[in-house]
Amino acid sequence: MAEPLVASTLSAEAAGTELAPLLHPTGVPVQMDWIDYLTMQGYVFTSASNNLGNFELGETGDDNQDIDPLEPSYMFDVPTGITVIPLWANVAFEVITGTDTILAAVSCENEAYSSGGTAALAVQNARTDAPRTSGVKNIFAVGESSGDITAATLVAPRTLWMWSSPTDATGTDPFIVEWRPAVHSYIVGPGSFLFYCHAIGTEASFRATFSWAEVPSALITQK
Repeated sequence: MAEPLVASTLSAEAAGTELAPLLHPTGVPVQMDWIDYLTMQGYVFTSASNNLGNFELGETGDDNQDIDPLEPSYMFDVPTGITVIPLWANVAFEVITGTDTILAAVSCENEAYSSGGTAALAVQNARTDAPRTSGVKNIFAVGESSGDITAATLVAPRTLWMWSSPTDATGTDPFIVEWRPAVHSYIVGPGSFLFYCHAIGTEASFRATFSWAEVPSALITQK
């Protein structure tokens, strides 16, 4: 009996020509998880706030649970032709001395970066041989001495995730907050991904790492 036309080796093919991720070298069909498949094909990327040595400062809000949408702590723009799927965020706090510390992941439908911030760590492919390069741009974070990021007015913003600590959490420093979305959002360029760490009184200091999938929008366009 003829073998089905499926992939039996792991390789990164040209965009739009990838084989179905069905591996059966032992004769038993195994369907690969979609995130593992995108990673294998070189579509998954990672970046972090400025560097591995210095912590970043959040922003000071104006009232309880308040976020200034024009002052993200980390962001990047998604140009036309690219779709970004946020996959993961890891926030390691060093110190929380203020109250009402709040984290939020947000998307919008315009390229929102305006000015300020410090260049974040370079975007790296999740594969060390980097078969593809990232197409996102204006990747900035708020450093300890770099000043605020200024974003333009967000067009059709969507809150993808929120977390808050309503009291002074000094007694539990350091600690980690992780986001793995149960429902994945597609930021179809033009757009932006923005991450906020805001607090009342004193900004939290933290280090954050982000991961996302990035595919050509033509591959997911509805007919």
